[in-house]
Amino acid sequence: MAQSRLERIGTIFTRVQSLLKSGAVKWEDKPIWYDVYEAFPPKNEPRYDRTGVSGNELWEKALEDFNKENTKNVQKLSEAKESSGNEMMKMMQFIFPIVTQIQMDVIKKYGFSEGREGTIQFAQFIRTLEREDPEIARLHNQVRSYFLPSVASSPSAEASL
Repeated sequence: MAQSRLERIGTIFTRVQSLLKSGAVKWEDKPIWYDVYEAFPPKNEPRYDRTGVSGNELWEKALEDFNKENTKNVQKLSEAKESSGNEMMKMMQFIFPIVTQIQMDVIKKYGFSEGREGTIQFAQFIRTLEREDPEIARLHNQVRSYFLPSVASSPSAEASL
């Protein structure tokens, strides 16, 4: 049994094709895109087997994958952290490129473009979602801990907030 309306009635191409074959639409009245679509059909057929994963679960999974990849690169990250100490400039020079490359490799699996734009788009989505979901906020903080230095907070600074 078909799950969705699209599965029951087909794509617009299959619908127009059926109308043309049945004679309900004359061949001279076919849409202008029909010949192009027929000559260059999609490489992949439409998928109807979408999983019931919600948006937040998808982002959670992406962050978990990122954390898994970071644990695989622990040695490389720890060497970079040792060489940078607690200096922000050195951390940006040594650690940030490693973490950014890992992040780009992970988010590519979730449909984001490779490079700066995809990374920025992913970060914006995560920042939006972490306000709503404490689990995403926790995972995002874990990701940040890989490349942001630990900052010691003083009681006087906290009191001034």
